[in-house]
Amino acid sequence: MTNLLSDLKRSGLTPADAKRMQCRAITNLDRPAYLLYSFDRDKAINGQRHRFLDNLKPRYAFAKGVAPTLHWPTNFDWRKWTGERLLYITEGIKKAELACKLGIPTAAL
Repeated sequence: MTNLLSDLKRSGLTPADAKRMQCRAITNLDRPAYLLYSFDRDKAINGQRHRFLDNLKPRYAFAKGVAPTLHWPTNFDWRKWTGERLLYITEGIKKAELACKLGIPTAAL
């Protein structure tokens, strides 16, 4: 759990963010990793990926047969977003989570 929290902290995220994002350590792989879920605009899980914590490539992986999905951070109320403000798209769940935490509507690929 410590490596997971350290990784999130480098991205400006906190243990409370990790809990909201439902991150959890993965212990049954050959490499240290944690699970990152993707959410839809209604805050339902719509995908997942592994974030590896060692210095090897790749740093992220999807389970076999699982396609990447658009991630809508759960710390932003997408039902109230009317489209009058710009929607930013970024590569990476953690970047989108931080941007929304700062009040910038951002989804992640």
